[in-house]
Amino acid sequence: MCDQVISDDFNLEFIPKFREYGINYVGGGSYQVIDFCPWCGKKLSSSLREVWFEVLDRIGLEPEDDIPLEMQSEAWWVNDKYKIDKLYLNIGV
Repeated sequence: MCDQVISDDFNLEFIPKFREYGINYVGGGSYQVIDFCPWCGKKLSSSLREVWFEVLDRIGLEPEDDIPLEMQSEAWWVNDKYKIDKLYLNIGV
């Protein structure tokens, strides 16, 4: 991993709409979700990727449809319009 960081083949990324941290390996087409900070070891917030897809399903949309603007950013989970606490518990994320 150290070699990847030094060679710029490594990008730490935050995806707001999924509340997800990950490592994007440039040129390899690979992305790895991470649960802990690589520097301090602190537990990061859990990803809401599965909940995002559940919300889309609940409102009758597919990922290829025209997704509402608020669902394309963190607004959907920050504002909690879709009551994600109930979804979060139901799908076992």
